[in-house]
Amino acid sequence: MPTLSPTEQMWRDDVLSEGLRLGIHQLLKLRFGQPGLDLMPRVRLLIELPDVQSFFDAIEFAPDLDALRELLPKQS
Repeated sequence: MPTLSPTEQMWRDDVLSEGLRLGIHQLLKLRFGQPGLDLMPRVRLLIELPDVQSFFDAIEFAPDLDALRELLPKQS
């Protein structure tokens, strides 16, 4: 398998992050309805792929919406 250049890795991570954000949107909608979707502006503040992945994974097991809010960056 060929090695990706740093630019290609950045593009790949950007695409994966965006795909995860779309999945997060759907999961928040299904699990919490509109109050969950209200978190999306803060979800978009997650920049690093591992942070987006961790939040995506946390949605399934978070006891409530407040627990998820604590995982997100604060809005300015």
